[in-house]
Formats: sequence, C-alpha cells, structure tokens
Amino acid sequence: MRCDPFPGCGILPALSVPHQIVTLRLAAALLAHVEIRKLGHLLFAPCNVIFSRDTMVQPDIFFVRKERSGLIGEMSVQGAPDMVIEVLSPQSHERELRFKTSVYSRFSVHEYWIADPGNRTIEILVWSEIGYISAGLFGATDSLQSISFPKLVLPLRKVFRNLGTRKGVNG
Repeated sequence: MRCDPFPGCGILPALSVPHQIVTLRLAAALLAHVEIRKLGHLLFAPCNVIFSRDTMVQPDIFFVRKERSGLIGEMSVQGAPDMVIEVLSPQSHERELRFKTSVYSRFSVHEYWIADPGNRTIEILVWSEIGYISAGLFGATDSLQSISFPKLVLPLRKVFRNLGTRKGVNG
C-alpha cells in the first residue's frame, strides 16, 4: 500500500492520539493565558527552533516572551525559547528525550515541561547553572503552577481526562 502524498515525499508515523490530545489541551490552556495577558508567543511543532548552526529541534509546544519576539522569524525561531514542553508518546524514544534535554540545558531554556499522558504527569524542570532541577512532578489530580507563568493555575484533570486506560508513555 502506498502512503506517500506524492512520489518521493515520505510520511512520518502519526503521533499517538493521547499525545495529540494532551498537546492540544496544554496549548489551548497556555494560549488563552498568554494572549489575555499579552505575554508573548506560544508556538508548536512542526516549527523549527534553531539554537546554533548545527542544532535544531521541534519542541511540541514552546513559548517566547514578548521582549524576545525578535527571535521569531518567518520560518523558524533563532535561539532558545523561554519555555518548552515535550509530550511523551510511543514514538518518543528515550534517546531523543535525552538529546532534547541536553540541548535545552546547553542553551539555557529557562523552563522545560515533560508531559507523560500514560502516567498522567507533568514534570517541570527549571534551568540552573548546574543543569535542570525539578520544580515539581504534578499528577492528574494536581493543579500545575509554572515559574514562566506565575498567575497560571492549570488543573491537570482537564488535561488528562478521558485518555483511556493504558499506562506509561504508550498511553
């Protein structure tokens, strides 16, 4: 069976449905918060973030404060966002997550969330001179609070509701 939209153009495997649901719910909640307060720009994959000539990633969701909006170009962001979110899925390989964590740390991304739909958790990591330090592991019954968005209180029950029963990153 041919899956290409046209010859020579491959299609990447789709991300899991829980990955897409959690990504969309997080983006919607954050976008409302960011836009009402005019804090900056919330963007999402597949937008390239170019950290250096040889280092580029596509975070699931990321935020650039309005004071740093000059980083945002027509086709990419040139430099470290203020905050990134990665949502785990079966396609998220541990090696890829380690690579992105290393990149975000090396280029001093201030805040980094790792959302796990299968375990229904979000861990917030905050950059420091010694690397990332956990600012908290939040579960489905918790309300998340962020350093990047001090007025944000995000009830995670709304993010993780109705995702099915599977556990782990395969959720």
